[in-house]
Amino acid sequence: MGKVTKKILGATRGKVGDIVFRKFRMANVDSAYQPNPFNPNTEAQRLQRGKFAVMSNLAQEMAPAINKGFAFAVKGTMLSPRNRFIRENKACFTGSQPDDITVNYSAMMVALGYRSHCSYSVPSFDNPLEVEVSFTSTDVTADGNNQVVLVVYCPDDKACVVSPAAKLSAGSVSAKVPSEWNGLKVHVWGVEYSAEDHPEEYISKGQPYASIYVGQGNIG
Repeated sequence: MGKVTKKILGATRGKVGDIVFRKFRMANVDSAYQPNPFNPNTEAQRLQRGKFAVMSNLAQEMAPAINKGFAFAVKGTMLSPRNRFIRENKACFTGSQPDDITVNYSAMMVALGYRSHCSYSVPSFDNPLEVEVSFTSTDVTADGNNQVVLVVYCPDDKACVVSPAAKLSAGSVSAKVPSEWNGLKVHVWGVEYSAEDHPEEYISKGQPYASIYVGQGNIG
């Protein structure tokens, strides 16, 4: 795949001779035209397509968390946050049949970064339509103004909620969820975001630390 830089070709789209021009993210690219694509549709290919369909759908459903959690990781690259999410989490999707794919949520990353300062308790579902998680900082030098959010995903509703942020010094954070989630299972992650630039950690203001899977439970 080549990148088009000449202005005379900069707006070209579609097939020109043996070259296909298209827009990819912020760049114009070209690739060789394949008149007879090889597609034997083997069992392995069908399984791979089944996994990719589940990964793509999940990336779309969790976009409110992923678009922020992977933004710094794709800066300066040709990847989108969803592309990087899929690349990082491919091993979390397993199965032997394309229509029966299992997702390992506990191993999934919803934000990519350096080691988080947080140690989380198991989620509490005591309050109706609310998920609450307590946390402590595992590093006394951590910035107490860092922001902590919960990412809550409901597989049955195929939707995601990101909580309002709480300060690292607050010790707890909670997320309100839609009423239609009552009684449904959810998966919960905690994500810490930097409040300031921290050159000693090679991290910038607003950048996430690595997400941590907190647990699962049913909404009360």
